[in-house]
Amino acid sequence: MKVARRGYGGRLGSSTLAGAAGMAGAAATVLVLAGAALPRWAAPLTLLAAAVGLGAAALLQRRVEREDERVRRAIAAGLAHTLRTPLAHVRMNAEMLASGRVTGADDQERAVLEIESSTRRLARVVENVVAYASLSRPGLPLLPRPVDLGALVEDAVADALEASRARGMTLTADPPGGLMVQADADALRLALDNLIENALQHGTAGDQVTVDAAQEGGHALVRITDQGPGVHAQLHARIWRPFAALATPGAPDRRGGLGLAIVRAVARGHGGDAWMEAAPGGGARFCIRLPTATAPARMAAAN
Repeated sequence: MKVARRGYGGRLGSSTLAGAAGMAGAAATVLVLAGAALPRWAAPLTLLAAAVGLGAAALLQRRVEREDERVRRAIAAGLAHTLRTPLAHVRMNAEMLASGRVTGADDQERAVLEIESSTRRLARVVENVVAYASLSRPGLPLLPRPVDLGALVEDAVADALEASRARGMTLTADPPGGLMVQADADALRLALDNLIENALQHGTAGDQVTVDAAQEGGHALVRITDQGPGVHAQLHARIWRPFAALATPGAPDRRGGLGLAIVRAVARGHGGDAWMEAAPGGGARFCIRLPTATAPARMAAAN
């Protein structure tokens, strides 16, 4: 299974544009060669068609370069913004401990815990950057095999329980037993971790986040439902872009991260998809659709 470059917000991805540019250039070359075998009166038309083809190829190539540059700049700006806060917290607490300004045992423990929390955030950012760089490469092979989706969901939720309790939120899992999907377990787990973290980040104390799964025909559907503020209609397409600007009229400027871009890349790399919808009663529901494992694959995994 291959991971394909996808466009963001309905735009063509860079690999698609590059392919179109290559085809336009090749077509122009064929027209030039064919011109030698055509009557003399047709030669100017052939050269004109070749010029148009080469011009289209050049325009498409420039668009590819602009698209790649736009993504690179967005990621660079987003990384600087994302890393600034945890790095500042680490430095501040480390300086306070080193200078002796924090003397009480409770205050020292609080400073150490703040450093530990910030380094975990930094580690997650680095992990996502590496994952996104890999998933964005055309032709990257995943390693799909039969995976127990319910067990994977339960493990992801169990690992996030401490974070949910720290925020005063309730995190529960409700997957069916025996639902097998054909997936790369590591990539799918990363997608689940990012969706759960996203739900916790946008919730408040007292909110509940539920992760469930169900079979729909030949596919499995994973749903992460929260009770947060939801997503503004203007942002439904934009949230899937890496480090997209997510400000809405009258709201302060803010940027997204790489998490949702990774989620969609993982889902589409498996031949599925990822999307967001409004949750009943308010909040947001993020969904991943994946192919289920075939019966022979399930039997092979059991053996």
